[in-house]
Amino acid sequence: MFDIGWQELLVIGVVALVVIGPKDMPTAIRAVSRWASKARALAREFQQGIDEVVREAELQDVKKNIEDVQNLDLKTEIAKTVDPTGEVTKSLDLSGVEKNLDATARALTYEPSAGAAADGAGRQNEQPDAPGAQPSDSGLARAERTTKPTGTG
Repeated sequence: MFDIGWQELLVIGVVALVVIGPKDMPTAIRAVSRWASKARALAREFQQGIDEVVREAELQDVKKNIEDVQNLDLKTEIAKTVDPTGEVTKSLDLSGVEKNLDATARALTYEPSAGAAADGAGRQNEQPDAPGAQPSDSGLARAERTTKPTGTG
């Protein structure tokens, strides 16, 4: 607290001995000791009060941070961070693509007609005809048309 070395204490002791005298010196030392202990107690209490105020302030900050995290809309925050102008969202608008995929899936689904179901009893294990293929084509004939020669020699 006070930066007093042993030399300063010796000078204070000699001055006190001369001024107070040897007879009243023990009483004076006791009085100074009481004042010093009261000063330390007040300093300790003041420090504890300051520490408590700091802890409460930190707890309020932590509480506010926790409430902010609880109220955070993560999806919106990520969207703001990744695409602040909205250009990526506009370029990746997939609503029309989904409709096209549904239409394509319906077109590719094989649904035999009533007449083809009766004729196709022997062809149950074959793959359905590709779109645009002739009904008389067999799987082997299609494979031969699509196979390209690999050698030149």
